[in-house]
Amino acid sequence: MEVFLRARAWFVTMAFRSIENTTFLDLQNAIFASDKIMQKALQTSGGQYPPIGFLAGAWAQTIQYFSEQVRISGKPLTEFIQHWRLGTQMELDQRRQEKQQRPE
Repeated sequence: MEVFLRARAWFVTMAFRSIENTTFLDLQNAIFASDKIMQKALQTSGGQYPPIGFLAGAWAQTIQYFSEQVRISGKPLTEFIQHWRLGTQMELDQRRQEKQQRPE
């Protein structure tokens, strides 16, 4: 849960810092990104959660990835989160199609 709280804090802080320039990061995308991290943090394998060290490392790598993408490209953070959102939607659509194609 701490990983989720740190991620939410980072994304919401970025959204509030860019309140005058919401094209950089709006609150809706900030909440989406932190919720996505929460989904990943709450996944279990065999009823067990991953070690906290793994989650902390994943959080750090996620934040570093977004920071580097913004630094290198100069594009707004929202653009990378929307790309992440699009990937998530495509995965959901693909799962729905596979489910519909299965014979019952």
